Parts: sequence; structure tokens; C-alpha cells
Amino acid sequence: MDRPDSNIPQAPEGYSRPESSPQNFAGPSNQNGGKPRPFEAPTYKQGFVLCVVGGVITGLLSFIGAALVAYGMVIAVYCKKGHGWFGPAITSVLVTGVAAYLLSGPTEAATSVTACALALGVGYAFATEKLTVGVGSLLVGATALALLGYDAFFAAMAGTTLPELAQNVFNQYASQVSGASPEIQEGLSTAKALFMLFWPTSYTGMALLYFVIARFGARTVYKALTRDPQKLPQFQLMDVPFWMCALTVDNLFVYALSSTILSALDILSLLR
Repeated sequence: MDRPDSNIPQAPEGYSRPESSPQNFAGPSNQNGGKPRPFEAPTYKQGFVLCVVGGVITGLLSFIGAALVAYGMVIAVYCKKGHGWFGPAITSVLVTGVAAYLLSGPTEAATSVTACALALGVGYAFATEKLTVGVGSLLVGATALALLGYDAFFAAMAGTTLPELAQNVFNQYASQVSGASPEIQEGLSTAKALFMLFWPTSYTGMALLYFVIARFGARTVYKALTRDPQKLPQFQLMDVPFWMCALTVDNLFVYALSSTILSALDILSLLR
């Protein structure tokens, strides 16, 4: 039969459509005629490099760097199917510590290393699908204790204590309203008493902020890797009171151990 007249050129003789196409970022291209996903699958080496670059950034801007460290850790662990975490973890922590120490000093280096370690933990837990409320609470609690511990250590090395530093911070803010009415002054006295009682729990808030930022970086890349919403832990799918209980336990945990840490450091400072 003759081919009907049209402007479409006839395919050359011997031509056949390819049976498969290279794998992309999330799997093979759509066989139903849809557009193939344009990204290639990341490699372990790329995840390693992202962890190192994230470590450098964490030494400069700990909150931003934490997201990138978690991002790279998810890729590295995902490519090795749950393994391969040791190399990027050690390298990124060392790079973070060196960068922060050279640019900001030992105090900031300790903060940045703690943020990097938390991000690595979040990335590993996300890649292995183990980031539950309990695991997240443990990560936040451990990070808060680490932040409090090294702050107390550096305060002891400087010949002071964290409670004294906290009191000085409050007094600086209170001095701005020194000429206020007696009612405000009485309110400040009550606020100071509460602040001096619960100031250790402020480290839980800082650790939680690091956790949320690292979780954002880990979730972003994990969502792209799996393309399966069912595997993503969702805050909105968890019971809100349960989260509040978890954070309350973290606060009590940090508060209970803070006195032990401070007492031990006071003893060390007296032995110097």
C-alpha cells in the first residue's frame, strides 16, 4: 500500500526504537510517554564532597551548614545502602572544627562541631529510615547537653561559671529599664528568678533549631531520591501532644544533668 501524503518524513530503513534508556535520578524514564526526569542519580563521591563542603560552611555559618551536611550524608549513606557513613562523618567534623577554630576561635569551633555532629546524625537516621520521634528527641537532648557542657567548660577556664554569665546577661537587659515603675521592677525580679531557674533549658531550644534545619536538608534530598511520600516522616502526621511530651522530657533531661555537669566543672576549676 502506498504511504499517504503527509509532511512527516519516513523513517530510514532498518531504524528501530531503543528498548531502554539510562537510569535517571529516581529511576528509569516514564514508559507511558511522559517526560523523563532530568537528573542523574547522585554518587557516593558527590555525597562525600557535599559533607566536606557543608563542614566548611558549618565552620562559618553553623545553621546553614548543618542543612548541607545532612544533605550530603543522606546521599552518601543512601548510595552505600546504609553503610559508608564513617568517612564523610569524620572528614566533615574535622573540617568543621578546623575552619571554625581558624576563623572564630575555640568556642565557636565547639558549637560548629556540635551542629555538624547533629546534622550527620539526622542525615544517617533519615537515609536509613530510622528518624522517629524518639531518635529525634535523643539527638536534640544529646546536642543540648554538649552545648551546655562545653560552654560551662570554657566559662570555668575563664574563671567564672555559666550561672554567673547567665545572671550578667539578664542584668544587662534589665538595666535598660532601670527607671521603670515599681510594678515593672517587681516583674523583673520574678522574671529573673524564673530565668535563673530554667536557663539551662535554653540549650534545648538551640539544639532543636539545629535539628529542624538539618532535617530540612535531609528531607529535601531524601524526597528526591525515593520519590515515595510514604517513606518521609511527617511532623503533621505525628501526635502533637506526643511531640510536646518529647520536648518536655528533653528539657527535664538537660535540666537534671546540667547541675551535675556544672558541679563537676566547678570541682575541676578548684583543683587547678
